Amino acid sequence: MANFFIRTSANKGKATLYVRVRRLQLNWTLSTGISVDVSAWRKNYESGNAKLWDKYTAEGNTGADLKKKMDKIDDTINLLFKEKRIKSANDKNVLVNALFELANADGIKAREEMKQMERETEEKRLRTIWAYYDYFLTGISNGTITKGKNEKYKQSSVKVWRDFGKHMKNYTPQSMTFEEITKRFADGFSNYLESFGFMGKTVNKYVMCFRKLCNAAAIDEKNKSASSLKVWKERSINDADKRTEIALNDDEVNALYNMKLSGTREGVRDVWCLGFFCGQRLSDYSKLSRENFQITENGVNVIAIRQQKTGVDTLVPILDDRVFELCKKYDYTFPKFDDRVFDKQIKNVVRELSQTIPSLRIQVTTALTMPERRKEMRYLSLKKRVDAGEKLIGYERKSFLEMKKYADEHCSGEKLYKRDFAGRAIKERWELVGSHTARRSAVTSLYNTGLFDAKEIMSISGHRTLTNYENYIRRGAQEQAERIADKMAKAKEVKLKKAK
Repeated sequence: MANFFIRTSANKGKATLYVRVRRLQLNWTLSTGISVDVSAWRKNYESGNAKLWDKYTAEGNTGADLKKKMDKIDDTINLLFKEKRIKSANDKNVLVNALFELANADGIKAREEMKQMERETEEKRLRTIWAYYDYFLTGISNGTITKGKNEKYKQSSVKVWRDFGKHMKNYTPQSMTFEEITKRFADGFSNYLESFGFMGKTVNKYVMCFRKLCNAAAIDEKNKSASSLKVWKERSINDADKRTEIALNDDEVNALYNMKLSGTREGVRDVWCLGFFCGQRLSDYSKLSRENFQITENGVNVIAIRQQKTGVDTLVPILDDRVFELCKKYDYTFPKFDDRVFDKQIKNVVRELSQTIPSLRIQVTTALTMPERRKEMRYLSLKKRVDAGEKLIGYERKSFLEMKKYADEHCSGEKLYKRDFAGRAIKERWELVGSHTARRSAVTSLYNTGLFDAKEIMSISGHRTLTNYENYIRRGAQEQAERIADKMAKAKEVKLKKAK
């Protein structure tokens, strides 16, 4: 039995129980962390009366619990030395920690039970769609949650997820779990998005976010509903439901490149043309620097790019010497612009160009985006107030006058956007030009040469799938028919020559 004692000269109150350990030439005095009644200890233990101690520590008496703790300490000390976990003075902490755990066993157990309850509560909470979404968004934002192969989410992807979350929470009850998702719920989410005026492409993007969220929760074992993974369906999108995307032809690009401009407009035009020459997205061509321009072992000038959106490494051969003109002009330090400023300025530049290039004033039908629909609704609301004799002031007046000027130029001021007989908006081609038009124009231009097959063009653009690549080819039905007819005629000529 270990030697236990207290350090006090008092005969009443509480005191800490100590234990003295004398083994292997070690002489340690350690606190057990146990509090004892001083008078009871002196009377029943220090007196040396075995009968009094047995009576005090008998089952059901006050000292029974103390006896169990002391026996546990004694057994623990013996076991640590027997297992040779204590061999020298350097191992003192092994015993100190063991005594601490014994003295605080009840507290430690209570804390473990509390932690277990917290874990179970958190587990239950993460089975709700809202809570798991917040957990997922935090993870993809700080990099603790990645895609396959440890690939971190791009900031552009995080933004999509953040925007999705706003609409998901507006539609989904806060306490709803993944197990409660049904086909009716999924269809309702699509209808909800459409009621806000989102275009089909955006609706499908957010629907797929919901499906991916359900899948991620299933992988984390927070979603045990297999049906929740099957109810999300992308909706088919007709051309009439899409915003028309145009490509500038080579003559239009040449005219744009040769425009006499200055300041911000010149810088925006030059960066846009750089994007056309390399066929990349604004997120890539707006960040080009000297290190991107390289020469291969065989002396071919290329632009080396790791695409921000896809992470794909792309080598773009420089096919137009005007790239070198731009590099020399800016000494490889190209102007930087905010995305919104860039889109607004390139549209203004192309609008000016349309005054001398008639093809840019050709009218095309297009679906309106949600912001455009809201803008038109605001215009009609302000117009109604003005027609009723109300005088607008401040920002409302300025905003209305800007919109009215556009409306007067395009559709006699009745609506903001001109419509065809089917109700589709009509715009001039220049109005549809933006930062991404550079990439679409580049892919279409390469395709029109007839020199490259799809794989070769995709190696330049970085498209991963043939479907996505083909969406970038902007050719009218008439052009396509003429191209096919021309190929057939050439094939017949070859066949006749072989027959002779």
